Amino acid sequence: MKRIYDLRSMTRKDNTQLPFYLSESSFWAPRATPVSAWIQNGPIAFWLIAAIRPAPFVALGTHTGFSYLCFCQAIDQLRTGTHASAVAT
Repeated sequence: MKRIYDLRSMTRKDNTQLPFYLSESSFWAPRATPVSAWIQNGPIAFWLIAAIRPAPFVALGTHTGFSYLCFCQAIDQLRTGTHASAVAT
């Protein structure tokens, strides 16, 4: 199984090592902050895009759009070329 991250290569600017579940993107601030139950999970969205770098991305159930906007921000900042779509019910 291919590992997404090599722990030895994950260092911050101050040269301290990050655990596998963190990356520089985990510390980004969301550009948009609407009222959302998902607000504390923004860093997870940033990390997921940094770790997986998906080609397509589909968000199911966007509610206020906060999580989708976080995923889109990560796609934009990381320049992954990911095609993002959202499906709301």
